[in-house]
Amino acid sequence: PEPEPEPRDEVLRDAKLFDYKLKFSAQSFTAGFNNDVLITQYQPFTGSLPIMLGGNEPFNAMFQATVFDLFEDIRFTGALRLPLFGGNSASGIAVGTGGVDVASFVPGGGSFFDGGGQWYARVDYLKLRTDFSLVYYRQTDVGSYPLVDTGTNTYSYVDSKLYTNLFEAVIRYPLDKVRSIRYSVGVRTDKIGLRPSGSSAYTGVPLYDSLALKSSYVEKQVFLVNHLEYVYDNTILKTLNIMNGLRYKFYVDFNYQINQPTTNGEGRKMFNFGFDARNYYPIFRNFIWALRAAGDFSWGNQKIVYYLGGQDGWMFPKANQYPQPDFSQNYAYQSLALNLRGYDQNVANGNNAVTINSELRLPVFTTLMNKPINNAFIRNFQLIQFFDFGTAWAGSLKNIERPQSHYFNNDPSIPVDVTIKAGGIGPFAGGYGFGARSTLLGYFLRLDVGWQMNAFFGNSPTWQFAMGLDF
Repeated sequence: PEPEPEPRDEVLRDAKLFDYKLKFSAQSFTAGFNNDVLITQYQPFTGSLPIMLGGNEPFNAMFQATVFDLFEDIRFTGALRLPLFGGNSASGIAVGTGGVDVASFVPGGGSFFDGGGQWYARVDYLKLRTDFSLVYYRQTDVGSYPLVDTGTNTYSYVDSKLYTNLFEAVIRYPLDKVRSIRYSVGVRTDKIGLRPSGSSAYTGVPLYDSLALKSSYVEKQVFLVNHLEYVYDNTILKTLNIMNGLRYKFYVDFNYQINQPTTNGEGRKMFNFGFDARNYYPIFRNFIWALRAAGDFSWGNQKIVYYLGGQDGWMFPKANQYPQPDFSQNYAYQSLALNLRGYDQNVANGNNAVTINSELRLPVFTTLMNKPINNAFIRNFQLIQFFDFGTAWAGSLKNIERPQSHYFNNDPSIPVDVTIKAGGIGPFAGGYGFGARSTLLGYFLRLDVGWQMNAFFGNSPTWQFAMGLDF
């Protein structure tokens, strides 16, 4: 006779439960060009320009890999970004440190095999409502460092390298679908080391090989960094770089120097408050009016200097050597105040900066046509008209004034220098112009031509080529 089947309850009772084990798989691997800001917008104050917050080269190759577990509760991300073109030659201009025309570090052109680079590793725990992350970030830049001969009061630039390391923990708590609070704390080190390359970066004369081999880092600063921000984002993405809605954030930075300060001041504390608000107002179909207001205000024993001018993601930036920063402010970090198109970087600088931007964005073909467009360049082609206003100043609010352009005559027989107030409104320098945007080979490229607001198309325009979305 055939055996009788076991009752269903007995089968379930005998079934075994197995603990879930983590299983990981690669979610994505990407390679391409990238010049976005990866982790931090603050660079160590070097006393040289221009500044590229995404790296010191316009073309950087970036490789990124992401790994998720089966339930997507844990994520690992690693990235490497290296410069593609250039050589180890000085490419910056000095704006001075300590009141003299000597930059503490002049970034040079990097290359894929001998130059700066950026690396970061990140792990995210996403199982709970509160997200937790651990981040390690490292950046290196090749350049030149001035060694001063105290006997003759002369200096020579020698090959050097700037190292930045950041260890950070991040917590993100969503209040609802559009609001969140984010906090990060970590330790950041910035240091400059000499490179025993055998020659000066400017003259090519062999010098300081033994000094570079024997000495430790010539400059070093270690900070405990804290960053708290409140984020509101109620925007809807209509198409590429075209949104509707409002988003803004307020943030506060508190940094405390751990090692002994080398600046003139004795304090170790640094504070910064900033905001960034953007509103995208629909006009007709995908045609929108984009408004942005942003500001940063730094105070404390040490501060952050903001250079006004240019635009975000500018691939071949230019800068003015003057005005020089106010070195009595004891700057430890530097950044950019953007956007102010029609001007080069450093039309003004200071530990306080405010910018206002207005753009009319017209995706030409998707707005005027009622049928699908397969070609990405035509589909994403946009024309814009912009107005930019900005100002930067050092010290208290009473020092705010319209930025000025400085022209210095190098001919000693004609000792005439000219200072002209920049065009604008009130304390704000102003610029206006037009631009075009679209995607090419998968990259969103921006080309703008801007004029300073001191005449109606009466001065030479400034052309700026950039990569990246939004402003």
